[in-house]
Amino acid sequence: MIQPLSSSSLRISSAVAQSFAALAASAPEVLCAMPCGFTLEQTYDEMTVLLAKPLWRDLPAVRSSRIFALDGSAYFNRPGPRLAESAEILAAILHPETLSDLMVPGAVRQLAAA
Repeated sequence: MIQPLSSSSLRISSAVAQSFAALAASAPEVLCAMPCGFTLEQTYDEMTVLLAKPLWRDLPAVRSSRIFALDGSAYFNRPGPRLAESAEILAAILHPETLSDLMVPGAVRQLAAA
């Protein structure tokens, strides 16, 4: 989920919930889950539950098995010195054919469609 910038103060505002219909309409080619406060294993377990639901099967990312659970607490949900590693993780996910050497071990688990 992308957190929008507040135009008046340039501070990060609260995350905005999206419906499944909005997600499906965007036809995502890649899904990266990185919820705040979840470990990598918790995120993986929660995504496994979601992927078992029939609605998810039609998403392009699910059909191509480009679904990833990430360690949001360690890499994505707060600013800090790991910002460069966070960018490298996303680059490796989005472009594995050329940037897989940037992947940080233990930061990501790929899921398979149920």
